[in-house]
Amino acid sequence: MRITEKEIFKYIFYGQSIPADIVEEIEGSGKYQDMLNFYTELKSQFNKIIPDETKKKLANRIKEYKPDNTVLLIPVNFREDLKSVKLIKYAAATQSDNILSAITFVDENNHYIIRLNKVEEKYKLYVFSTLSEGMRNFKIRFYPSNEIIGLKDNNNPVSISLNQIPEKIEILLN
Repeated sequence: MRITEKEIFKYIFYGQSIPADIVEEIEGSGKYQDMLNFYTELKSQFNKIIPDETKKKLANRIKEYKPDNTVLLIPVNFREDLKSVKLIKYAAATQSDNILSAITFVDENNHYIIRLNKVEEKYKLYVFSTLSEGMRNFKIRFYPSNEIIGLKDNNNPVSISLNQIPEKIEILLN
């Protein structure tokens, strides 16, 4: 029986989905060992988490690569979801106004935090980054309204009006 490379691939990645006679041939013959080793190593590499910093360094070396400079933030339950002490300190530092309500948004890597504090009829928008002290020339998009505001920096809070409470927020970096 002739085993194809595709069958070796399926055997490593989806072992249950190939016929028993093919499995017997693959396991019983040593002639497929190089391909088995290759695909086993490939599969193990897929399971490794690559640090964000490594991804950025790699992307910077590829001229044709245009990185997606958007960061999606979703609302969090402050007490349950935030585990980083740094994040808690940032978000808690905004607790100075007569706040009627507040929503905190965080990205999946905990690199960006947006805090919306409702003060009277407006919201105070705070933007924090755990990656750097200051952010420059970026935009914020609110969903589902698709409202976009541009910010020169994140040094001070910005007073904004919103038509509806955002379900998620996107930072558009330059």
